[in-house]
Amino acid sequence: MKEEQIGKQLQNFYIAFGSWMRYQYKQVKGDVGLTLSQFQVLFIISKQGLCNMSCLSEAIEVSKGTMTSALNKLVEEGYVERSASLKDRRNVYVSLTEEGKEKVTEIKEKLLNSITGVLVELEEDKKKEVQKGLEILTEILKTKK
Repeated sequence: MKEEQIGKQLQNFYIAFGSWMRYQYKQVKGDVGLTLSQFQVLFIISKQGLCNMSCLSEAIEVSKGTMTSALNKLVEEGYVERSASLKDRRNVYVSLTEEGKEKVTEIKEKLLNSITGVLVELEEDKKKEVQKGLEILTEILKTKK
């Protein structure tokens, strides 16, 4: 298979998977009470541990002002806490509270159940093919930032 064909297939997968994940998130959203953007912010903070505004706004691709508004809501809800840098008080860091960590875990589990629910229908050899393909793609894309 040519690289261009693989690239097109990957684009199609990205669009289909993104759409499917948004749909799945909407299914669990009623229980969760967060927008998809808010969950994305929580997920990134969970992955990074301690983030500043620049890190978050770059990851979500929004302005620092937009990120500040999103974080205000998450702070109000008790999922995120802010702390000033000891070196430069103008630099503000955010991290998850215990409640935030629990919320991320809850949503990730629900989304994982949705994904595994689809995969359970595949034959074992197809599951192995999917896993191997995802491992290869993850490795390639991880090193090409």
